[in-house]
Amino acid sequence: MDFNLVLKYRLQIMAIATLWIMGGHCLSFCSDQWPFLGYLRPVLAYGYGGVEIFLFLSGIGIALSLSKSPTFTRFIFRRVGRILPAYWIILTVFYLLINESFRDYFGEYSTISYWYPLFNNATGGGNVTFWYINAAFAFYLLSYLLFPMLKKYPRIFTSLIILTGISLFYSGIIWCQDTLGGIHLFLARIPIYFSGLYVGYKITDLRFNFVALCLISTASYLILGIGSMALGGRVITSYGLNFVLLYFISIGLVIASARVFRWMERRKMWRLFNSLLSYIGKHSLELYLTHVMIINLMIHYHARMNFLLFFIMSVVTAVVLKQLASYSLAMINSFSKSL
Repeated sequence: MDFNLVLKYRLQIMAIATLWIMGGHCLSFCSDQWPFLGYLRPVLAYGYGGVEIFLFLSGIGIALSLSKSPTFTRFIFRRVGRILPAYWIILTVFYLLINESFRDYFGEYSTISYWYPLFNNATGGGNVTFWYINAAFAFYLLSYLLFPMLKKYPRIFTSLIILTGISLFYSGIIWCQDTLGGIHLFLARIPIYFSGLYVGYKITDLRFNFVALCLISTASYLILGIGSMALGGRVITSYGLNFVLLYFISIGLVIASARVFRWMERRKMWRLFNSLLSYIGKHSLELYLTHVMIINLMIHYHARMNFLLFFIMSVVTAVVLKQLASYSLAMINSFSKSL
């Protein structure tokens, strides 16, 4: 089996990842309001693994884009147009509703404040509510700079990057965990993102053993689950073992999902299911942003909400956000073509 099947069902896989992240956040922050989520704890407790899927697929997509040798300006404008308009809109609404300092707002707007802990000893260094956007933009910049080396020495360079990411992550945990803020979330995802970048570059050549990959993924999940029960979830997360195991789990889930979707495509149920997942996949970034904002507003105002209403509000807000961001994207594309 090759990774081209993953490209075919990319939107559907993104939808699964989005729903997994949403479920994980709801379980972590709103389980007292929605106790039925407890029955899904074995799955939702690791919902942040959906971010691994996001970044793995993003790495594949970025590699395919960089293979066309775009100029730096064109590449960055396309990346900015994809993620930042929606982020800027939701960030503005979020800050207006929670009455936060606009000094922090401009730091978040520029994606700079996320990196403050690298330059001072302040814990957190700004709001990390939307840390994924800051991390994704940094990955895009690094991809453009490092892709020539990856093309020249694909296996060696990717291995070095992964080892460097692991080293930085564990160095941060051991020596400066209290001052890293949310940067450890970025460091922990270096291996999965650059693995995706490697897969995207070698996508026509790569072949893998589906059964072996699924067995590794399943074993990793069992180790994570049993380890969390035996040692306590805090022990697993404190030493970053969850990210190591989720690396294998997420890649296995991507491959298994693609196989399942290919099987379902031959069934009558596929058309409706595919339409639903494709729709969610097209709005995955916006749905990620809106549900995070709504949950944080609920926490800030100590509000309670029916789960169905929460889901509907997240989806409707995501659709509106997508439309508003599309207008901004059209303007950015028009400007980039003139360069």
